[in-house]
Amino acid sequence: MQTKTERLAQRLTAISTAKAVIAPPTPSQTSGRTEMIERQSPRRSVFRQGILLIPGGGDQPCMILDWSDCGARIRLDGVAGLPEFLTLKLMPTGTLKRARLVWRLANTAGLSFLMERKTAFGNGRP
Repeated sequence: MQTKTERLAQRLTAISTAKAVIAPPTPSQTSGRTEMIERQSPRRSVFRQGILLIPGGGDQPCMILDWSDCGARIRLDGVAGLPEFLTLKLMPTGTLKRARLVWRLANTAGLSFLMERKTAFGNGRP
């Protein structure tokens, strides 16, 4: 049986030698017809723990399945009560990403990350 260190070394070697694969666009249900989505940036499978911070109180744990610079696909117990805008907290780093809920299907949902506004020091203007 391999030790934890050996398994980690094996995974890191596999990741470093793997070829980059860009996932093909996936069909999406939009206004009753199926369309292909062109992704702005490639998705990566990550399988990391996260927490959805819902405005007005309440946190909901989730599993982050896919990640890109523009959004994420998550799995959680129930997506019915999610608001349109929320914050995704990545665990264990605690990084926060403001997001918009763009689709839901069974126990999975798609999030689009909102652009961060940078303000100049002191005047509050970009």
